[in-house]
Amino acid sequence: MIHKSRWVEKALRELGGRIELHFLPPYCPQENRIERLWKDVHDNVTRNHDKKTMIDLLEAIFQYLSTRLNTQREPLGC
Repeated sequence: MIHKSRWVEKALRELGGRIELHFLPPYCPQENRIERLWKDVHDNVTRNHDKKTMIDLLEAIFQYLSTRLNTQREPLGC
């Protein structure tokens, strides 16, 4: 619990249990699957890319993810 001050503890007691604080672990991107995927895409596609347009960059990302995740998708129609 991040809120450990006496003021917070007193306020919580006065509220009679209407508010309950829950422990949240520290942020850990290594344990968050989507953060690992974003890092993978950034490391392999978006970092130092040479694409001229956002559409080209998105196509490169989709192509990478399709190959990496072994999936298919429709091309962008923009």
